[in-house]
Amino acid sequence: EVMLEIINYGEGEYDFPCLLVLGCFDGLHIGHAELLKKAKLQAKINGLDVSQKESVGELLEILDDMDQEFAEFAVLAEAQAPSRFESVPGLAQKASEQMTQAVAFYHTAYESEEFGKHYADAAYQYYTNSMEGIKYIGMLLLGEKIPESDNVTVYEITNDEHILDKWLSGGDEDDGETASE
Repeated sequence: EVMLEIINYGEGEYDFPCLLVLGCFDGLHIGHAELLKKAKLQAKINGLDVSQKESVGELLEILDDMDQEFAEFAVLAEAQAPSRFESVPGLAQKASEQMTQAVAFYHTAYESEEFGKHYADAAYQYYTNSMEGIKYIGMLLLGEKIPESDNVTVYEITNDEHILDKWLSGGDEDDGETASE
């Protein structure tokens, strides 16, 4: 079940950017506030008028803000993530590092004498990876399975002392038997 969904609706029909956030909020806690901040920054990017010369400066300013937000989120995740989500701080840190790289490459691409396409391509890849990390954090927090098609390895921690025997023997880890039984 998706508890929060961000929808771009009616693009092109309005003179201003529109962001609709639907969800079931059990109160506005830190996680919700962080999600709304990121949605607001993404909406600013989507609302840029790329035909205007000053949009490059606005984009870089928004990206600088995103970099700061991701860094703050990584610190927050390290300090406050519940123990059952022990992988979240590492994912948040990696997403922050990738956003920092993306922002640096975007600045280089747009602030050079000539537009640096290779820098922009690298920036886009880092940006995409960073946003994927945030998506995975959301999926983990919601208890959703990360699709195998995303080329992600998920390690589940178990308290079963015979799990290695089961894996090596090809046995089902949920059948309650060990390779020696």
